[in-house]
Amino acid sequence: MLMQTQRTLVVWICGFAAALCACQTPIHTSMGIQPDFEGINPAAIIAIPTFTVPDPSSPNAAIDPAILSGDRVISKVEEAVLRSFSNQPNIHGYSFSAISKIIKNSPHELSTKKPEVPKTNTAKQNPALWNRMYTTVKSVSAKMSSLDIRDRLSVTSACSTMENMVDFYVNCLLPDKSWLPLLNALSAQAFHADSALFVFVDDLRSDVEKKNKKETYSNYFSVSVMLVDTNNGKLMWSRHRKNTASNNNPSMGFPSWEKLIDNTINEDFWTGFPGRLVRQEENKK
Repeated sequence: MLMQTQRTLVVWICGFAAALCACQTPIHTSMGIQPDFEGINPAAIIAIPTFTVPDPSSPNAAIDPAILSGDRVISKVEEAVLRSFSNQPNIHGYSFSAISKIIKNSPHELSTKKPEVPKTNTAKQNPALWNRMYTTVKSVSAKMSSLDIRDRLSVTSACSTMENMVDFYVNCLLPDKSWLPLLNALSAQAFHADSALFVFVDDLRSDVEKKNKKETYSNYFSVSVMLVDTNNGKLMWSRHRKNTASNNNPSMGFPSWEKLIDNTINEDFWTGFPGRLVRQEENKK
C-alpha cells in the first residue's frame, strides 16, 4: 500500500511539473554568435574531445555503439572540424588530440597553477577531468527522463522546454553547480585558454525502412558545436544541425558516414564563428 502511494505521488508530481512547464514560455538559444560576444576574437581555443549523448528533447535520438566502434565516426567528426580551421590566421588553439593527452590522462584538480603536461599513465586512482565532465553531462541529461522526484523538481522550466543540445547547454548544463568548476579546471590544465570548443554528437543511428517491397537504408546524424568562455561558461557561438543520408539500392548498403558528416559540418556551418575567414572558393561550389 505504501509503495503504491509513493508511486502515485511520483506520477502526480511528474504530471504537475510537466503541466507547469507547459505554461511557461520556452526559452531557446539563437544560433551563431551570441550578442555579448560580437567582435570578440578568442586568444586561444581548446578543442575538447567529443561527447556522445542522445538529445533528451528528441524521442528518436540515440547513439548506436556499433556505429561508434566500427565506423570511426567520432574521428571523422573531429577531422571535419579541424579541417574547417586550417589556413585560418586569426584562429589560435589546440587540437582534440593535444587536449586529449592532457585532460583524459590527468587527475581533476581545481587549481589555478600553471599546468604541466602529464605522462600518459598519470593518476589512475583519480577520475580524469574529461570523464568528470562527461559524467556531469550524462547525469544532467538523465534527469529529464527520470522518475525520481528530486530529479524532476530540479529540472527548470527553461531546461524542460529545450529543443536541441545548445539549449541543453545554456538552460540545463551551465546552471548545474558542478559544471563551472570543471570548466575552470579545464582551462587551468589546458594552457589557461580563454575559450573551449565543445562538440556533442547527439544522434547517431541507422535504420532500414521496408515499404512496397523496397528497402531504404538511412543514416541519421545530429551534431551540436559550441564555443564557450572558460571563465564563466557563457555561450559565445553555437550551431546545431541534423542531417540524413538515404540509399534505395540494397546492393550498396548504408550511405557513407564520412560524406554525411562532411555535408553537415560544411562551410555554411561555421557562419559567424569569431575570427574565422569565409572560404569564398568553397561557397561558390
